[in-house]
Amino acid sequence: PTQKTQTSLFTKHKLKFPLNTEEDISKFEDVLKSEEEFNAACDELARFGGSNIYNFIKRTLTALLSNEQAKNYSLKGRKGKKPFEKLLLARLLICAAEKSLNTTQKAVEDAICSWLKRAPERLQGYRKKFP
Repeated sequence: PTQKTQTSLFTKHKLKFPLNTEEDISKFEDVLKSEEEFNAACDELARFGGSNIYNFIKRTLTALLSNEQAKNYSLKGRKGKKPFEKLLLARLLICAAEKSLNTTQKAVEDAICSWLKRAPERLQGYRKKFP
């Protein structure tokens, strides 16, 4: 039987991770519209693991989304921000977390919410370290 080689989601679509522009986020969303790509990405992210749900979300989102972009989102799109929950990326994280950890959609959403909320702080810390 022929074995299908898996190419990493991080190398196969000519996108630079973590995603740092609206355009790149949009391109990645287009990739995730394919059920096959979505499922492969879900499997790959599920392997990131984590000691708890927040740790898992932190590990995956840090690899996927720059703080520069994260600061423009909130889960529901409140306070003039864009709604992260409307992105396929949000569905992807929920899918991967449910596969990786015994968790609920609500717990994943809460962890995403916390991670997004801290993006401006992380940016400030980064700018202090690397002015």
